[in-house]
Amino acid sequence: MLRFLTVTALAIALTTSVGCKGEAGADADTAAEPGAADTASAAPGASGSSASSGSSAAEPSTPSDAPITAADIDAYERGLAAEVAEVRKVADQMRAAKNSADSTAAMFGSLDTQTQPAGAKAAGIPLERYKHVSILLGSAISARKMNPAMAKMGEDTSMIAQLPADRREEARKNLAQMRAQNSDSVVYRDIPPELREQFKQRAATRLDTLWSELFALRARVAGLAR
Repeated sequence: MLRFLTVTALAIALTTSVGCKGEAGADADTAAEPGAADTASAAPGASGSSASSGSSAAEPSTPSDAPITAADIDAYERGLAAEVAEVRKVADQMRAAKNSADSTAAMFGSLDTQTQPAGAKAAGIPLERYKHVSILLGSAISARKMNPAMAKMGEDTSMIAQLPADRREEARKNLAQMRAQNSDSVVYRDIPPELREQFKQRAATRLDTLWSELFALRARVAGLAR
């Protein structure tokens, strides 16, 4: 409805403008002095200056996909805490749901697309930047959570010896690849080297906990966990 009214208003404005020009156009053309066009074209400086300032004002600030900074780590922690609070509210709504429509609404409200605006606001950064930071830092945290289990799996090589000879080499290669995927250079590949130790410390003290709680809450709302 809003789109229809907007289009209609625009059409009326254009029609009115064209109508006024049609009525006054002849008088305006007659009244215009012959040198007016030349005078306008002879003063490019004003229009050029305006265009230049407009171009500068339109230049974007920091790109949303710029490299991670220390400030982004702080912002991500604030954003995660805000998203956790949002999904907690949704979990309460799910428990109070009286029908399938209520449940569906709650599940929809727990999606990251619905909670990230609150996260970005708390983080104090644009939404697109927050989404980018969430992907990179969230992926690193996810890998951190999986690392212990993956590393434990890679410690036991006794199974390789029990395999047929023609499969042992392939198994060794697979194990080497799994270990490589758990290396810091892979887990923290999207975090600048100078920030990795700082990120590890923040993850261990707060970020891992917030990320895990957010993951568990979403799974609970979706009915995948209790």
